[in-house]
Amino acid sequence: MQRSRPAIRPLAAAAVLALALVPTLARSADYALIMGIGNYQERRANLPGIDKDMAAARRIAQSIGVPAANIRELSDGQVTGAGVGRALQEMEAQLRPGDRAFVYYSGHGSQEPNAGGGARCTEGMFVHDMKMFADFDLESALARIAARAGQLIMFNDSCFSGGAATKAPRSEGVVPKFFQKSVAERPGYTCGDAINMKASARNLVAGAAAKGNNMVYIAASADDEVAMATPKGSAATLAWESCLKNPATDTNSSGSLSAAELMRCAQGQLKAMGHNQTISLIGNEALPVSFAAAPAQSAPPSQPDAVRRSAATLEDIRQAASAAIQVELQPSRGQLRIGQDPLDFTVRTSRAGYLYLLHVGPDGRTFDLLFPNQYDQNNFVQPGTVQLPRPSWRVMAAGPAGDAHVLAIVSDVRKDFTRPLADKQGPFSSGSVDNDTQNKLRVEATGVGSSAGSGQFGASRVVRVREVQ
Repeated sequence: MQRSRPAIRPLAAAAVLALALVPTLARSADYALIMGIGNYQERRANLPGIDKDMAAARRIAQSIGVPAANIRELSDGQVTGAGVGRALQEMEAQLRPGDRAFVYYSGHGSQEPNAGGGARCTEGMFVHDMKMFADFDLESALARIAARAGQLIMFNDSCFSGGAATKAPRSEGVVPKFFQKSVAERPGYTCGDAINMKASARNLVAGAAAKGNNMVYIAASADDEVAMATPKGSAATLAWESCLKNPATDTNSSGSLSAAELMRCAQGQLKAMGHNQTISLIGNEALPVSFAAAPAQSAPPSQPDAVRRSAATLEDIRQAASAAIQVELQPSRGQLRIGQDPLDFTVRTSRAGYLYLLHVGPDGRTFDLLFPNQYDQNNFVQPGTVQLPRPSWRVMAAGPAGDAHVLAIVSDVRKDFTRPLADKQGPFSSGSVDNDTQNKLRVEATGVGSSAGSGQFGASRVVRVREVQ
């Protein structure tokens, strides 16, 4: 794009930085609740490797942006029905709009007949005192969290497949994560056809979506399979953490990992380990749930790869937005002649807020903040339609030939995109497309470091505009 007063000079592509999982970018207002039971009140229910699961879950929480101080852990005797319910209530009370919540459980699942009869069994987490924290109680608690949080991720490393558990092949130290009380304790017990808590999970996801929240529920195994615990840790948790460390998991090079990217990688890891269980997702599979591990230093990507990578970053930001704020972006034309046609926009928003336009040119080398800019700082808009640019500035197609991408964001609170986009190109802030900028841009977009706190934001679909000679 060519910008008036003065034109922007193209930036050389920076080499990809070799970074870790970026714990320094952690959101100060994200929270995690990690629960695990290896030692039950009755030893016959004990599971191996749960202490290793707890340590892995801490690392997973930090990799998705939760500060160590905001991670709460319950283990063994603390994981009772009362303890779980109280911890979920306290997490709910801590959350502010826009905060993210991560809930993890590793232990047995179980089933029991419905107290009121009926074909469907009640399922839930089998807690330390040999009782069950029922799926409907978990659904109710998580629904309240989802109503407050900007994002909710639940990783349930247990299973509810009673029939499959009795037939699961055994090897040394490998234990199915399903516990069924004896027939003597439950006369007439007929449960065994698992639903892996998916009925309640689907209800929860549907309710969260209706409120404009983002949620993904991760189950360690499919309906008719068994999740396995091993002395080294539970299979699904081991696979998930391994994929967080692998730069190849970020298949679109967006700088963050979606739930679907992690699921595909983890499934391959489970197969390599010889475990017959299928990680299942319910909710927004495209939801970014973690920073990506950066690849080793490499040559700058080709133009097509750079365009794909930068556009994928904008799409990740859009996926993390709240549906409670509806934003539409419409360019005046879908094709622009280089050096002749201006890029004009119509933005529609359902709520008042601060409007931002993020842009990636056809070379894919830089992220640009088109609005607000040096000439136009007044970006607070009312619900309805906004026409951009304003008379004080304009944007012209400047090439090279190819597709430019633009994303509109409307936020409850001010953002400071000049931090990740610190270069000044005329009146606009800009930054090279590399792993560091990608991470910082997503962090700022989702509320971290904003002077007014986190808050919710809505985003349009990523609009593509073709520049031609």
